[in-house]
Amino acid sequence: MKRMAFIFGHWWLLFSTLPSGCAGQGANEREPALTVPPPLGGSNESGLSEQTRPQNNTSVQDAPRVEVYSQKAGEDLFPGMTELSVEALIEQVLARNPTLAQMTDAWQAASARYPQVTALEDPMFGGTTGPASIGSKDVNYANRVEASQKLPFFGKLKLRGQVALAEAAAARDEVGDIRLQLIESAKTAFYDYYLVDRAIAVNEESLKLLREIRKTADDRFRASQSPQQDLLQADVEIGQQRKRRLTLDRMRRVTQARINTLMHLPPDSLLPPPPETLKLAESPP
Repeated sequence: MKRMAFIFGHWWLLFSTLPSGCAGQGANEREPALTVPPPLGGSNESGLSEQTRPQNNTSVQDAPRVEVYSQKAGEDLFPGMTELSVEALIEQVLARNPTLAQMTDAWQAASARYPQVTALEDPMFGGTTGPASIGSKDVNYANRVEASQKLPFFGKLKLRGQVALAEAAAARDEVGDIRLQLIESAKTAFYDYYLVDRAIAVNEESLKLLREIRKTADDRFRASQSPQQDLLQADVEIGQQRKRRLTLDRMRRVTQARINTLMHLPPDSLLPPPPETLKLAESPP
């Protein structure tokens, strides 16, 4: 009985000291605050509203959650807009593209690893007993209770935390990088969309002028004032412009599909027409 009391006394002493040791580890190594990457491209170039743009010096828990929206039947993506703007397009791309949401989730998951890798492992408890010793007159009752705790070498928890923070910082930078790539792709697709639309307008104006020229050449030919070659040349130019129009229509469908793909929408979704004129950017200092 004295042996059993000695074993139980040491076990309770060890068990009572474990919580204080774990608390001391958490108190000495506090989790450094992770920050959200600042907006890329300035406040006017990114196209993000103030409600959806992450602010600098904000912890990862306060970072805005990037939601991916799906288009419903008959849903207007740009309500009240008669012309598509690059700012509205960028905002829709950043809100609907699933890649940004996936990268943000990966960053948050990497940030959550810091308290896990810097904490002590769970303590282990065990017990053994000798059933044949129960009620025996020859030997004492055999029973043993064990408690163990793995303690890493000095400095290993700190190094693990630094590695976790470095991985979280890398994931944060990847979020900023994918945002920049999406903004670049959206701007490129928008300006291609604008260029094709202006080219189609020029093509229509050219066809209108060529038809007038052909009518004039036909009248002059009928009046024997010009050779038939002028009339045939006008027909050739009209045919080339019609062929050019087919190419431009195909290019417009391609640019629309690129824009809809960036917004995670069907390629044939309707889009507002691009503006007739663009405001030129200011010259750099």
